[in-house]
Amino acid sequence: MAFELGWKTLGDYLEKAGIDAKTPREIIKHGFKSEMVKDAEIWFDALDNRNLTTHTYDKDIVKAVLKSISGEYMKMLEALYEALSAKK
Repeated sequence: MAFELGWKTLGDYLEKAGIDAKTPREIIKHGFKSEMVKDAEIWFDALDNRNLTTHTYDKDIVKAVLKSISGEYMKMLEALYEALSAKK
């Protein structure tokens, strides 16, 4: 849920800046170009894992994704929060 909120909030920010991006991948790419996203690869990894876990019920996959959520994905979302806060 936090990832969804993150890319959608970034999308709102980009829209207000006049950038037309609709899909999560487009939003992440434009977020990186506008320097709101520091590491696009982590964002794409989070997106891929979100898509994977939506329809996968493999315990090992879930455990691996949970590690990423509490580690690098949380830091990724915190960095977005800081970038958006600085734009106020």
